[in-house]
Amino acid sequence: DNTSNSSNLYDYQVEATIDTATPIAAGHMESDCSDIRFTDDSTNWNDHNWDHSYSYWIESGCNTSATKIWVKVPSISASSQKTIYMYYGNASATSQSNGDNTFIAFDDFESGAEGDALADGWTIVAGTCEYDDAQAWGGSQSGGFLGDVAADSRAMYSATSINSAVRFRVYKEDATHVLMYHGDGVTTLQVNLEADEDIMYRDDVGSHDTGSDITADTWQLMEYRNFDWGADTFDIILNGVKILDDGGLWTNGSAND
Repeated sequence: DNTSNSSNLYDYQVEATIDTATPIAAGHMESDCSDIRFTDDSTNWNDHNWDHSYSYWIESGCNTSATKIWVKVPSISASSQKTIYMYYGNASATSQSNGDNTFIAFDDFESGAEGDALADGWTIVAGTCEYDDAQAWGGSQSGGFLGDVAADSRAMYSATSINSAVRFRVYKEDATHVLMYHGDGVTTLQVNLEADEDIMYRDDVGSHDTGSDITADTWQLMEYRNFDWGADTFDIILNGVKILDDGGLWTNGSAND
């Protein structure tokens, strides 16, 4: 639904929540959701089309009533709605779920061996940043940043667009301190997950408490979005709830790092 936006959208990621349990139980969909496909064509879908689909990534919940799937829609016209269709029912189809093809930047931390240094777009700045199997969400590994009070661990991930949301899951161990940045070369977001679990952010005035805490020792879903690089503002979403509206960005010489 792009009715409230006066601009066209291109290669836009849309989150869909779909009941896959019912068609799987009825024998109409493969139990691993491998035969799911998306298109805007409602009339001309034949066997040869199964190799062609909008790019998509199944985030979680295959064979449940609330399967989370992200679909990259090639275009949505300004001030309009677009209907897309999901097809399934081909037992010979192989899965096309692929985060790299769906998002501007994506990492599920499954590409390296446990204990190897982070790669595939990551630049390690300091400390130990590695593929780690001590904690995982939706897979077998995560990205581990291992440090202590004497030496921290830092890494950068470069993306080609600043006009995007940043969505991730984070597992913060109790009493640890985590800093995150996202900048355009002039100003940057800085969000701190403090040792006491407070969620703080920094702007040109100083540090501010969002009034919300992160839950330690469990996976949390965070998102930074609605960046306005002219007004220098952004929002924070924690587990689906907006906890910061129009927070300030920070003018910083390292904003492009």
